[in-house]
Amino acid sequence: MCLFNPSIRTVVGLMAHMSTLACSKVLEETKFFPDVLCPDLLSRTAVWPMSFMNCGPNEDSIALYFFPDSER
Repeated sequence: MCLFNPSIRTVVGLMAHMSTLACSKVLEETKFFPDVLCPDLLSRTAVWPMSFMNCGPNEDSIALYFFPDSER
């Protein structure tokens, strides 16, 4: 995934890693992802489900983690 911050003209590369708690459907769905994703950045409140608003996500609700691709 590449994120572009126009205010500082920086592109940040991220790598996705599947959670050990994720179901097999997550792996199947990621096979349809393009090699590089260029997402739109939205506010958390615009996209989080109501259940996250009330009590936040937990390890059962996270299927993919994203880390900088420059670090191991």
